[in-house]
Amino acid sequence: MITRDQLMGNWNDIVGSIKKKFGDFTAEELARVEGNFEQLVALVQRKSGQSREQIASFLSECCETAGSSYGRVANRASHYVDSAEEVIRDQYGRVASEAKRGLDYTAQSVGRRPLEALAIAVGSGIIAGVLLGLSISNRKR
Repeated sequence: MITRDQLMGNWNDIVGSIKKKFGDFTAEELARVEGNFEQLVALVQRKSGQSREQIASFLSECCETAGSSYGRVANRASHYVDSAEEVIRDQYGRVASEAKRGLDYTAQSVGRRPLEALAIAVGSGIIAGVLLGLSISNRKR
């Protein structure tokens, strides 16, 4: 027998299958029995004339089909996540390698020409300070 959780978890698929196989059901009828397996079977039995066993078997198949569809989707999503994770790791490795190269180059440049590097650093600091000061003074106005 189908559990309430299975029925609720696959409700939209089950309703679609019921409408496709047995015909016209109103949203109100289905809302009244939502989550109750016995009431759903009774409703479908009343409208279709099929036996309880046939309907219960059909609903079980619907849940299994929906469950396997969700399983396939979950597996596919997991595969995409794994692929994305691999690409991110690869790109992170490249960025880290380039950053290290830049740092090494900067360290070598500073070591070869320390006075020029100091002048550039001081000049950059002064320019940044002036720009920050102008920005703050414009906000106060």
